[in-house]
Amino acid sequence: MDAVYLLVILASCIFGSNFLLDNQYQRRVGSGIMSSLGHTLIGGTAGLIGLLLVNFFMSGMQFSLAFHPAALIIAFVAAANGILYTFCSLRAMSVINLSLFSVFAMLGGMALPSVLGMIIVDPATGVREPFTLAKAVCFICIIAALLLTVQKGNGSNKGKIYYIGVFVLNGMSGVLSTLVKKFTYTPDETLMNAISSGYSVMTAVLSLVIAGIAFFVLLRKHKNTVTPLAAIFSAASGTLNKVANFILVISLTLGAASSIQYPLVTGVVMIVSTLLCYVTPKKPTGRDLASVAFAFAGVVAIMAIPI
Repeated sequence: MDAVYLLVILASCIFGSNFLLDNQYQRRVGSGIMSSLGHTLIGGTAGLIGLLLVNFFMSGMQFSLAFHPAALIIAFVAAANGILYTFCSLRAMSVINLSLFSVFAMLGGMALPSVLGMIIVDPATGVREPFTLAKAVCFICIIAALLLTVQKGNGSNKGKIYYIGVFVLNGMSGVLSTLVKKFTYTPDETLMNAISSGYSVMTAVLSLVIAGIAFFVLLRKHKNTVTPLAAIFSAASGTLNKVANFILVISLTLGAASSIQYPLVTGVVMIVSTLLCYVTPKKPTGRDLASVAFAFAGVVAIMAIPI
């Protein structure tokens, strides 16, 4: 496995903690529009600070940002996509269990970018990403792992529009990152990294602008429901999410194939999320452990089967 995929694994481990943080936030403030916008504002502000610090230290104690017109357009779409995802995720968590929520979020995050990677031409190579045996085995293992997490529970048939939204919108995040690489590609690796950094920062700033305007407009008619403890969970989640997304964008610019990257993210997040269950009151069940086994098999397939 190429060293660049170690970055993908690192980002995946960071993502693994986000479901737990977001769930804790939702339990304390609910899933209304003000809660969603508050989450975007608090988490987005913390995430932007985290992004700038990571960029500063990774660029030799200086900021390395480049702004590309195409990246700006995609960043605006990504900002709107992120706000809608936050709303749908909090609403989905209020009507379905976290296990079922993760199925839609992670399956969407795997499927859409991976398919796109095999459809569009990679500007760095001039060819499409091939569908290989490694990818096929990984897809099968991860889908099996996700399906094993489905458990019947109260509200599992309610709010379908929200968890369908989670599937599509989480997948679109990866799709947009892939499109940034396609439309802003340059053989200059340093410039490409700077453009990727600029894209991440622009997305964070635009998210704050859009959410901030909506929040203060709606504040006239709706009560602010965010508590101090919920704000801490939101800030932690936002920081980790933005940094992990930044790492994924960098990995794409360094040559990671999106059709490999996103299945790998899905598998590792499944493993990390299950391990985190051991520090919560709700311990993993036999189905959960079987799911992790399939996810691990998918990760091994990506690393061991010749690509």
